[in-house]
Amino acid sequence: MHIPSSSSVDGIYGSGNIDAIRIVTLAPELPEELDLIQILTQHGLQVSIGHSAATYAQGAAGIEAGASLLTHTFNAMNSLHHREPGLPGKIAFQLVQEVDFHR
Repeated sequence: MHIPSSSSVDGIYGSGNIDAIRIVTLAPELPEELDLIQILTQHGLQVSIGHSAATYAQGAAGIEAGASLLTHTFNAMNSLHHREPGLPGKIAFQLVQEVDFHR
């Protein structure tokens, strides 16, 4: 796992390289990643949550910050548990909220 030592896009990806990047996967529970999600989405990149042991609340914060995808579901993630559903539970909850069950 790589934890960026810089919070600037240029510091992480190199000056001028942002135009070559379309999607970034990161773990929202790591320090300063929520800020990075906002910065990356402001640059037009899609941010995916992955390689993460985030809790449900940390996953929700990542989505609130602008993450819109989930990568490598269950890879390095905690198992789905009824007391702490984690990222898989958060994503399932998001999907259920979007379904119209009254059709």
